[in-house]
Amino acid sequence: DGFGLAMLDFLSELASRQRVPHVLSLSLGSLSPYSCDKLCAEATKAGSFSLAACRAFLQQQRQVCMFEEPAQADLINRV
Repeated sequence: DGFGLAMLDFLSELASRQRVPHVLSLSLGSLSPYSCDKLCAEATKAGSFSLAACRAFLQQQRQVCMFEEPAQADLINRV
């Protein structure tokens, strides 16, 4: 159903509670490490940034790329 309907369901349920939390933190997510790599690869191709400069910039942005490289995410997926 997608994010919009899931959010609507959550907010409807939250509004029906007798007690609601004082603080509610929601995250819209971040890019996968593969998406971050592709973003930097395309920026590098365009000549806008070096690969290292792009990665460094993205790591300074709040929650854009949660992992520095795909190998970190691959550690989570190990069996």
